[in-house]
Amino acid sequence: MVQRIGINSDQQKKMDDIFQANRLRLVDLNATLQKDEMTLEPLMSSETPDETKILVQIDKVAQARARRAFSKTGLSR
Repeated sequence: MVQRIGINSDQQKKMDDIFQANRLRLVDLNATLQKDEMTLEPLMSSETPDETKILVQIDKVAQARARRAFSKTGLSR
């Protein structure tokens, strides 16, 4: 593919560096999402659910999902 689009070795290295940085960022974003979802679970299954805490945590989960989705598309937010 590199030869087909005609980029040089410096450009290839830059692309590789960007790809690696985004992979590492995606790992962090997935971990954050997983933690936020794990925090939500006991709130939802509580015998006396606190609606305010649940809504705050749902918002955190939604934001984490959005950040992950933007990262996967190459867009940043």
